Amino acid sequence: MTDSMNNFSAEQEWLLARALGFDAGPRPTGVSEEEAAKFEAAAGVLQAWSIAPPTGLENRIIAAAGKRPALRVVRSEESARRVVERRNAGEVVLAFGGLRDVISVAAVFVLMVGLGVPGLINMRQRNQRIGCNQNLASLAQGLQSYATTYGSALPFLGWGSDRSWRPTPQPNVRLQHNRQHLEPLALEQYVSDARRFICPSGCDVPMTREQVRRGVAFADARNVSYAYFNMAGAKPRLGDNPELPIFADDNPLFDNGTPRLDIRKLWKDAEEMNSPAHRGAGQNVLSLGGHVRWTRTPHAGIDKDNIWTLNAVSDYTGREGPTTDTDAHLLK
Repeated sequence: MTDSMNNFSAEQEWLLARALGFDAGPRPTGVSEEEAAKFEAAAGVLQAWSIAPPTGLENRIIAAAGKRPALRVVRSEESARRVVERRNAGEVVLAFGGLRDVISVAAVFVLMVGLGVPGLINMRQRNQRIGCNQNLASLAQGLQSYATTYGSALPFLGWGSDRSWRPTPQPNVRLQHNRQHLEPLALEQYVSDARRFICPSGCDVPMTREQVRRGVAFADARNVSYAYFNMAGAKPRLGDNPELPIFADDNPLFDNGTPRLDIRKLWKDAEEMNSPAHRGAGQNVLSLGGHVRWTRTPHAGIDKDNIWTLNAVSDYTGREGPTTDTDAHLLK
């Protein structure tokens, strides 16, 4: 405004001042009385012109403002807290800031874990049972080959009154774990892969080739995961009842040949336990006929015989064995 007025002439400034009602001083010589009178008359018409404000304007403005959506105040840092995807050296980096974003991501994560983890666990356990089944099938082939070579006899290192499959402090009694009867299968290569003696669901360790080469087989209980038929009593042959259990997952009532009497005293139904190999869900059982089956009960023998115990035996000294051709007792 000031810059525009600087371009006015002295006569124009005088006329403008008179029109606005200011004391402009004496009339410039460049302005005639007639021009001054016309300019003042025109200015008077403008000053007399008045416009009344619209009725209820304030109320209409307030009503219109109330119909508009509420304004959301956005903090300057809020935009920086949105989910941002950044690619850096092939990595995708997600930055979360707001509490709502964190809760949403946490809810999705919990949902994924709740649905996915149990499925993965079940699939892993199922695969372990399948692997265990395949191992026992391989052991069945080894047993049949051995029995074919040795006139239908099963692997057996001999037995005598001076031996015990249970550790004992008695003098002149030699410890011979029941699993040691399996030595010919490994040393004579009827089962060439030592991993076949290991259940994939456990933490046992297969024998090394050096151990097999030196003739040291199953000295460590961890070298075999499976319980073998107790060879201290009546010994089965290949042509006997094909339903007789020969191998199974480890016996839950014996620890390396020692009865877990503490468990049996604390729990009267301890003999109904399943093998711990598959978290107590059941056990794979190999029968003399070469068939492997999954069972959820230890009563998997002939006539529902309990494969963990001997008939009519309550106290085990380490010299007991099956006395009938239908009684199976499997242990390491």
